[in-house]
Amino acid sequence: MALWYPAPKDGVKRASWLSVSRSSSGSHRFACCFARLPAVTCALAVAGGCGDGDLRPDVRYQLVGLLPVSGGACPAASTAPPRIGGATRVRLTFRGEVDRALRCDAVLALDDAAPYVAVPDRTDPVTLYVEYFDDAGTLLARGERRGVDLVGGATVQVHVQPAGAYVCPLGTAGTARAFHSATPLPGGEILLFGGLVGAAGGDSTAFAPAAGGYVSSAAEIYDPRERRFYPLTITGARPRAFHETLVLRSDGGLVELLVVGGLGVAGDPTLAGNIAAQPTAGGAPWTWVDPDGGVRAGSLALPAERLVYDPATRSVTRTEVMGGPLPRLFGTGTLPAGAGAGQALAVVGGKTAGGADELGHESVRGDGTSGGVVNGRPRLGATVVALSPTEALVWGGDLTAVAGSVRAGDRLTMLDGAPALDAGPQLTAELNRAFHAAARLGGGVLVGGGLTVTAGTIQDVGHGVLLEHVDPVSLAATPITVESGTLVAYPAAVAMARGDVLVTGGASPGVCASTLACPSRQSLRVRPGAGAQPPTAASTGSPGFARYGHRLTLLPDGSVLVSGGFTPAVEPDQIRALRDAELFTPHEAIDDPLADLGLGRAPGDVARAGDGTPLAPCTLLGATP
Repeated sequence: MALWYPAPKDGVKRASWLSVSRSSSGSHRFACCFARLPAVTCALAVAGGCGDGDLRPDVRYQLVGLLPVSGGACPAASTAPPRIGGATRVRLTFRGEVDRALRCDAVLALDDAAPYVAVPDRTDPVTLYVEYFDDAGTLLARGERRGVDLVGGATVQVHVQPAGAYVCPLGTAGTARAFHSATPLPGGEILLFGGLVGAAGGDSTAFAPAAGGYVSSAAEIYDPRERRFYPLTITGARPRAFHETLVLRSDGGLVELLVVGGLGVAGDPTLAGNIAAQPTAGGAPWTWVDPDGGVRAGSLALPAERLVYDPATRSVTRTEVMGGPLPRLFGTGTLPAGAGAGQALAVVGGKTAGGADELGHESVRGDGTSGGVVNGRPRLGATVVALSPTEALVWGGDLTAVAGSVRAGDRLTMLDGAPALDAGPQLTAELNRAFHAAARLGGGVLVGGGLTVTAGTIQDVGHGVLLEHVDPVSLAATPITVESGTLVAYPAAVAMARGDVLVTGGASPGVCASTLACPSRQSLRVRPGAGAQPPTAASTGSPGFARYGHRLTLLPDGSVLVSGGFTPAVEPDQIRALRDAELFTPHEAIDDPLADLGLGRAPGDVARAGDGTPLAPCTLLGATP
């Protein structure tokens, strides 16, 4: 039966549970109570034929709206239904979990009585996609749930996120952190490790950047299916920040990872005063700390570590790597595009402890050992972006002080063996930037933000061009027009579905009294140009937090996890590391859950054959159970 709460004073119905059930013949019914506004609670069940008797509850769905930041914090997890302004219909899409075939789809008006929706084939689990549209076919919100057993007998939540907006997951991270690593694992989980914090005890203690930051060894797992964080203990892990954690291989369910580069501390990292990073006299960038003969032990370049993660038990074993890549401060690394488990990595740039020597670029074999070093320009605050399984683009951070000898970028080649350097053109000093972000964009590489490098010194000045598109062959850089863009250092970037790039946050030089106390809320979506057209950039969404030193990580459902970073504290000119994460939903109507099947489904409609006949309609079993 359908149970409705009494109509409130505004005259709008609110839906309660609608239960459906199972009998011996084993057909499936999905029943959703859609009120006149999208306050939705749903139930999935196994039932007999249309309209036959003995109905007992089996599997229920509950649609839950994810909430944005409110009052300077992520709100407590809620089970309230989504409220999507302007939505007039909802589309349900069921795909087989294993074969990914379209099981059935249906479009329901939000102002009509709710029918039963029959889902064929009870034997295999499904993925359910829920999409809200307006009358014009604009996608307003989306949610999905994978691996749903049609006969499980449980309540299953489907979390719905507004399109083009930032919302909070269902819980905050266990530890505050900035300049950490955020690594997508083969099973879809995200490993967060290390980072910089404002107090020896960690967490989100407010501090002035000039006081310096402490490194952390805290780790946790973000589960995108549950949209929650889970604690993770890594015994013996070295506290570090400004590092990378890269997947080496996946074998028998276990995931082997390599932690490279970064910034550690020579003494006890939990001892007050033993900071690992501090700003220069000009306020930026964060840099290493020299020992002072007292409590301050100074920074340390750390050796590589191997982590083996067991997703079944959420446990990690840790060892140091013999013959691994060189310890390096502020080094960075990447897995080349298209490379699978056990293939080569690239690790570039950085310095030895104390900043005495610049380090060359290095390839890393599938077992975590070094494949060799090739020397190029000394680089600090550079980026490396994969171009192919054996090539990567190194950009920015050139500390060469000789006029006319600066190279903004180089290509690394032969990463599957001893690496080689394909030197970029000289006389590109105006393109040289440090502590910026980079990601693949179309056939090239997007670089954004960063600090100006002059005569071999990184300045506390924002690079004069916010975004540029780099041709990976000629290494020529073309500026991208951004209306009302703000120059920032330490932004984050990630390539999304259909090749778009999200660039967010950063620290704003010249805006506040201290660059490092001036996080930005900037959020830009950069799209590849069609044909010979240049890329375009525009503001997107409204982040709940200003932050820098954060990470953007693409999730299996196409949304983006925004983790960690520094944000302004209540006290003037102070910052604090964040525990609160956010999720950005880039989906538009073109991002159809069936796009890979080539069915050409119109926005807000079911899949249809050329003559307009629905291809796989879910059977609607009547408006009233």
